[in-house]
Amino acid sequence: MTEYSAQMVLLGDPQMEGDHKANRGLDGRYNVWFNDNYFRHIVSNIDYYLAPSHVVVLGDLFSSQNLGDNEFNKRVGRYSSIFEPLRNHHTVLINVTGNHDIGYGNEASKRKITRFENAFGRVNDKWFIGGHIFAVFNSMVLDDTPIDTQVKDETWQFLRDLAEERKSSGIPIVLATHIPLFKNYTQHDLVSNPTEQQQPTINNTTTDESQPINNEMKESSSSLKITSTKNTKPTIVDHSNMKDSIPFHFNAMCIEPYIVHRSGDHIKEQTMLSQETTQFILDELQPEFIVNGHDHDGCIYRHNNKTVEYTIRSMMGGFGGYSALFEIHPNDEQATSFSYSYKICPFVETKYINISFGVSAAIIGLFLLFNLIRLLWYSSKQLYQYLNGKKYISIIILYFKSKKNINNNKKYNNININNNNIKKYNINNNKSSKKYD
Repeated sequence: MTEYSAQMVLLGDPQMEGDHKANRGLDGRYNVWFNDNYFRHIVSNIDYYLAPSHVVVLGDLFSSQNLGDNEFNKRVGRYSSIFEPLRNHHTVLINVTGNHDIGYGNEASKRKITRFENAFGRVNDKWFIGGHIFAVFNSMVLDDTPIDTQVKDETWQFLRDLAEERKSSGIPIVLATHIPLFKNYTQHDLVSNPTEQQQPTINNTTTDESQPINNEMKESSSSLKITSTKNTKPTIVDHSNMKDSIPFHFNAMCIEPYIVHRSGDHIKEQTMLSQETTQFILDELQPEFIVNGHDHDGCIYRHNNKTVEYTIRSMMGGFGGYSALFEIHPNDEQATSFSYSYKICPFVETKYINISFGVSAAIIGLFLLFNLIRLLWYSSKQLYQYLNGKKYISIIILYFKSKKNINNNKKYNNININNNNIKKYNINNNKSSKKYD
């Protein structure tokens, strides 16, 4: 792998839980323990089989933005343990902040952001990766005014500086954030069963229409390949098999509408960035790609300026433990153009693991019960035979004792008879003596 290539694994929304779930008793503690090991197994497999250059976690690292410092630090420790296998190959871990990490809008205080940055790195940052500027930014504060306006100003200034750098250097940009960009879905896009929708086929063609590239389909090992030349927009090629490249996981992709919930004048929740913010990012930064999380279901969408947006399905067990592999490769030694590939990698839903645990436990339990019954039956049989053996011995002993007693009685009776005979003889003798006297 050269300096102009990269192999990234993208992870969405782990949302690690902690004391709130653990305090629910044994079931809650098991849930926390199970999810930690589930995530660690995913990360261990990523490290062992892929050894990527970078792993990017696209926000919502934790499950609550209102954690106390003590619980926050506990989860940081658990999080570090989960991603510890990446150190084997010196994989760079990049963490993006999400709404469950610092909150939306005015919830995203400077204190929360500083705490996050001390643990996971800056919320607005950039690297030179694979011949591209790879930048992360804090999308939680773009459409609202936080209590501390400095955090919003810093993010907007970061984006403006990034736009100037792209214009002056001509280096292509890949963006990573948490909240997806605005999408204006048509009724045709909002399908309840994505397997019934006709999939677009794009081969070396371009169009001015924004559209979802695909819905989430059945698992396949094929991938989406894109080529791009510096200072130009990417053209999607080799797309005829895209229908099979994205796993269908019982949820349609690219159907979540634009929703903003407010509390007074402030944003409480939003599914996408505003149209104005999205337009600034697309027009001024003109990223080749943008990757994000947040909606949990996932989406692949091509905007009208040809920027391709990958919304990564959540790595949580209830969503199948998904990850995505994004690769950058130069087409020549001078890196005047690049090829990209993107592949979705599902794991398995936790419910199936729990079912397998339950079935295995039931089989083991029945096996142990069967053998316990056999052991008890065998022991009782041996005990019965032992007791019967003692009974027979007792009967024999009693028999001989009784026989001995009978013999003794007979001897005693004979002695008595003899004694009686002697007595009778003496009496008769006495009588005879008196007669002759």
